[in-house]
Amino acid sequence: MCAERRPAAEPLTAAFECSTVACVNSQTPLSPPALRRRAIFLPAVVVLTVWLLNVVALRTHVGPQHAGFWMIIFIAASAVLVWSLGWRAKHSGLPPWRTVATTVTATVVWFVLSGALPDLGSEPKITIGDRGTRPGGGFTHSISNAFQRAQLEMLQARAQQLGPSGAFAEFSCGDSVPDFRFELTLEPAGEYNERLIDVGYTPRLDIGGADRCLSFGLSYLFDTTLAEIDHGPPVDYGYVNPSTGEKLGPYIRGPLRKPICRCDLRHSGLEWVAWSQTAAEALR
Repeated sequence: MCAERRPAAEPLTAAFECSTVACVNSQTPLSPPALRRRAIFLPAVVVLTVWLLNVVALRTHVGPQHAGFWMIIFIAASAVLVWSLGWRAKHSGLPPWRTVATTVTATVVWFVLSGALPDLGSEPKITIGDRGTRPGGGFTHSISNAFQRAQLEMLQARAQQLGPSGAFAEFSCGDSVPDFRFELTLEPAGEYNERLIDVGYTPRLDIGGADRCLSFGLSYLFDTTLAEIDHGPPVDYGYVNPSTGEKLGPYIRGPLRKPICRCDLRHSGLEWVAWSQTAAEALR
């Protein structure tokens, strides 16, 4: 009885194979309007998907963040889309070249229009404080990704207390210290710069003359204050040794050096600031 019924299972096996493999490959032919709609709007899906993935990578600092990587992903995804739609056109009895041309044109158009999308991936520049309109000076300090607006506001508040606290006294050689005003800007990492704090101040200091030690002291005090506020790990910008091509890893700052003023040489026209007691004693 079982031997006589065994052939009856063959149609069921064939039907199962069709439902899992063969029927997937023999997709229903598309009409020209349906194929045209896919050729026009699927490239927009590719553009938006790659854009969103890039935004997530930039905002979370997870995954590839270089623009070149995402351009390669976009080109590869677009090439796959063009090929697949050309294949569907061929198996739908339609000219593949027309679908391919429409898809390529739509891809280019959507890519150009994507320039109008908001730049959500880039970190905004943040500026707080007002240094006024007087001539002044400035310097920069690299910061970690953990340093945000709250830390910037804390640094600004601490900076405004440096004068009243008497922190500048050991760098001013007994002179009165000017009433500094600070303007701090958080600069996002760019193609040619690290993520940093731009410190602008007034009034201007005579860096090469009588205010030389005070200017170095100001930078040193910001260094020490920033080290107390910014607790994030150093950012790895992918620096390499130009001679060997070896990856250098993130830059780690060494111990902070306090400037030592030789006030007796202040008006000598010679160097009068050093960063170690031995070097200060050697100044003549």
